[in-house]
Amino acid sequence: MIIFDFNSLNLNATDSSFNIPKIINYLSFYAFRNQIIFTIIGNEHPNIFLNFNIKYINKNNYLSPYNYKKGSFDSIRRLPKDKFSKNPPNITIDRMIKDLLNQYGFSQDNILIVTKQPIQNFKCVVIT
Repeated sequence: MIIFDFNSLNLNATDSSFNIPKIINYLSFYAFRNQIIFTIIGNEHPNIFLNFNIKYINKNNYLSPYNYKKGSFDSIRRLPKDKFSKNPPNITIDRMIKDLLNQYGFSQDNILIVTKQPIQNFKCVVIT
């Protein structure tokens, strides 16, 4: 599984050589061709993220705080597919990654995270 950490990227970067949609398109195409699960973690609402028009990504491959709901006693639970919260809870990227691991039945050894900042306890490819 490849997880792309959309949160760590600077969307206002002025460097034109760092084309985020192009990078995501390449990664998603590579994963598709090699039958690798490709997911993206970000802060944007899934409907807004889909405006980026990435060919091999759909709402089910994108995870954000909008996929979670704050429950009683400050507990946070993941919502069913195609359900989104209006007010997303404050959730860590570690929790979202662990939820993806549980969803697909993978261990930490079977994932690769593409990010600009290393995430403790996970194997990461840091892009600069």
